[in-house]
Amino acid sequence: MKNFKNRAVLSSALTALLFTGLSATGLSTSAQAQVDDEVIVTGSFIKRKSQADLASPLTVVGAADVDAIGAQNIADITQTLTVNTGSQNNPDAFTQNATTGTSNINLRGLGLQSTLVLLNGKRNPLNAVQTNDGISFVDTNSLIPLIALQRQEILLDGASALYGSDAVAGVANFITKDNVDGFEASFDFQTHTPSGQSQRDLRFEGLYGKTFDRGSFLIAGSYVDRTPLTTEERRLSVPFGLNQDVSSLGNPGAFFLVGVDDPANPLNGLDGAPIIDPTGCDDLGGNSLALGPAVPGVGQVGLCQFDFGDFFNLVPDEQRINLYGQVDYDITDNISFSLDGSYTTFDAVRGNSPTFPFLQPAVIGGGASTNLFAAGLGFPQPIAFFGRAIGNGGEVSPGEFESDTYRFSVGLSGDNFLNNGSWDISYTRGQNDSIVATEDTVTSRFQCALNGIQGTPTPNPSTGGLTDCSSFTGVADADIPTGIFNPFSTSFNVAPNSQEILDFIIDTQVLDSRSTLDVVDAVFTSDLYQAPAGPISAALGFQYRRDEQTRDFDDISNEDQFGFVIGGNDFNGTTDVFAAFGELAVPVNNWIDLQLALRYENFGGNVGDTVDPKFAILARPAEWISLRGSYSTSFRAPTTFQQIGESTTLNQVVDPNGGTAFAAVRAIGSEELEPESSRAFNGGFTFEPGDGFTISVDYFDFAFEDAISIDEFQPLVNANSSDTRTFVGGIATTPCVIENTVVCRAGNPDTGTITQVNTTFINAAAIDTSGVDVNVKWVKDLGGFGVVTPTFTGTLITNYDIQVEEGGPVINGLGSRNFLTLGDPTPEIRANIGVNWAKDNHNFNFFARRIGSVDDDQNPGAEVESQTRFDLRYAYDLGGFSEFVNNAIVSVGVINLTDELPPFVATNGGFESRISDPRGRLVNIGLDVKF
Repeated sequence: MKNFKNRAVLSSALTALLFTGLSATGLSTSAQAQVDDEVIVTGSFIKRKSQADLASPLTVVGAADVDAIGAQNIADITQTLTVNTGSQNNPDAFTQNATTGTSNINLRGLGLQSTLVLLNGKRNPLNAVQTNDGISFVDTNSLIPLIALQRQEILLDGASALYGSDAVAGVANFITKDNVDGFEASFDFQTHTPSGQSQRDLRFEGLYGKTFDRGSFLIAGSYVDRTPLTTEERRLSVPFGLNQDVSSLGNPGAFFLVGVDDPANPLNGLDGAPIIDPTGCDDLGGNSLALGPAVPGVGQVGLCQFDFGDFFNLVPDEQRINLYGQVDYDITDNISFSLDGSYTTFDAVRGNSPTFPFLQPAVIGGGASTNLFAAGLGFPQPIAFFGRAIGNGGEVSPGEFESDTYRFSVGLSGDNFLNNGSWDISYTRGQNDSIVATEDTVTSRFQCALNGIQGTPTPNPSTGGLTDCSSFTGVADADIPTGIFNPFSTSFNVAPNSQEILDFIIDTQVLDSRSTLDVVDAVFTSDLYQAPAGPISAALGFQYRRDEQTRDFDDISNEDQFGFVIGGNDFNGTTDVFAAFGELAVPVNNWIDLQLALRYENFGGNVGDTVDPKFAILARPAEWISLRGSYSTSFRAPTTFQQIGESTTLNQVVDPNGGTAFAAVRAIGSEELEPESSRAFNGGFTFEPGDGFTISVDYFDFAFEDAISIDEFQPLVNANSSDTRTFVGGIATTPCVIENTVVCRAGNPDTGTITQVNTTFINAAAIDTSGVDVNVKWVKDLGGFGVVTPTFTGTLITNYDIQVEEGGPVINGLGSRNFLTLGDPTPEIRANIGVNWAKDNHNFNFFARRIGSVDDDQNPGAEVESQTRFDLRYAYDLGGFSEFVNNAIVSVGVINLTDELPPFVATNGGFESRISDPRGRLVNIGLDVKF
């Protein structure tokens, strides 16, 4: 926490800056909104014409660049950026439990929430559901229709002094079109080749704009229909392969003998040892894994493994609608009104396995009619089922995702304020509502069904008492069926389970989440003094914002009654932030400019307040070269969710004792969290010798401290493998709750399969990263042969050190997948080489995209290989064919021309979704028209 103890020092420093300079959080005045495409509006509130005039590194992706890559959505743009590392844009059911259908950006690999996402310089609401590691982010797919995007400006150094919390790694500012007269429409169709993969995307977009004497308006909309690509169609993992899509809990499953640690018992010594279902395993699709010798009269010690790899999605079934509108009106010659608003809704369906593993106590009494062990042994021997309600032969269970996002910003602005100055006052409101619905087995119902639902008490091994089988949460008494659930493989043939019983024991977890944002900005700018080299310009700004996050679990989840996804408690909380900030632009002489900025933000409560400065210098000793450097500190406050929320996610866990398990990871928020902070340095130059040649090189260095993250479950397992508590078996039956233990196992607490890991949010120690960005462009006129433009964009990361605990060891995360740490996959190099050729009505683009290899720390000694992808796109302006179709462009493109598979990773899904696109070769055609 960066609290200033000496308030007099703070007051003096802030007052001195604010009385000599003024600042803003974003650009939204009419003058700023009407600048031409070449004017830079991110990184300073003083207009800049190009990167050569800016003291901070900036990447600009224009509408032409979007067309060149054939982007279908904003995620397609983000994935091509070499400065983006570790974003979660490729669907992955195994690491993105609740965020299907969303996209995000992760500058420098410092975390999704360390990049501030703006729309026309204004903030956006956070997505209501979080990533598996508890990070909230702005869903970039829910911002605007792609047809309304004019350009994306990405500021690549720390920017909290200008924009506040979350701008630790930089800022991504999406800027919409304006001053449009007429109608634009776009149609795109994209599908896979070769045949056999039926997945396709359809996108329809339209835009209409009109300008008047005193204003303008624009409306835009898009509709996207995406069909699914299942893992059954494109299987990237190996069935029953190491560390892949295999569960130890199947159906057929295994059983533990309970309460046989009595030396007088003839089965003594088998307590906590699993026994493969004696009525069938391999012949019904399972895979027998022997863990010991066969026991006469009992069966084979071991597990019946279940391959769940064919039940999930690489691409979800999705429908999305994006709407956007904006109005600008000059009330007087000096006062303007602006309003923009957006609405996005999407529905997505993703497959899950027929039922999840049942990780809770599942004891079958010795007298139950289905207890074949008791019948075979000749005495009432209790057993515990280790499996799932439906496994082999079952159908895909749908996971359903609904999301609605709206946002609007309204403001008044004026010119001729003070000395050639301006003012801007605005209010922004945004909200995301998200519903995630997932089927799972209900613990109490399943426990009762295993022993017969007769309305009589059933032994409850988790409490040592009885479970009342006459009433259940969410079930009317009249709907409680009679009967018994058969957990043995005889249910596949001779004694099947009734649909009534299955419908009773399986219910739907519903997470209803909401995130809201309110922001009030007030900004005043002015030229303070006409120095010999130009005006000293300044701005003063104030901001108030409120973030609120709410989670409403269903009643079953409130009681932690789901067998795998468990549940959680409802929560609601708000964070109120007050800020004052300033920027000062000082021309030292004809070729040196200084930028000074300072921001104070107060979060109240345990978080406290923070002050962050920024110093930047721009030197232009000649017209053909500019030199720049910046130093700043930045911060990110913990979200409401990270302080008071809780979540349960499903992750692959490597057992130090051998093997892997797909287990529940439960995280609880902490109100003791402190803000993240960083120190950023950047130095670079832009060289423009003429003849259309430009090269920009920047060196960056970030020192990131107190990074907020869920305490990584894998290191916790490695360090606490003996601090365990068992769910089932005769050794211990205390429930797995966070107050009691870290690692929970089934059966034997030393060797049993891991079923749950309990953790919390922490401030990790540090991430330090540095590297070099290079951008080269050469526009060469070939005369009668057209214009050719070769480009190169590359990022070389030279350092990515991770320190989990203060004073602990420093981990070299460079060139690593970082599965065992809080970092992101960090290839040393990412590069794009492109060539554009344009002549008359023809336009051709070719790109080679390279991502370096990383070591696979989940599987020591293995490597996620480097990958190179080739993309091409050709567009033809039909106006050259006939005047009747003037302003119509038809295009065809191929992404991943050589149909390269993503590099294999021995993990769930078989690939690393934060690096690779699993879809293979994509062919797309498009038509764009203007009227």
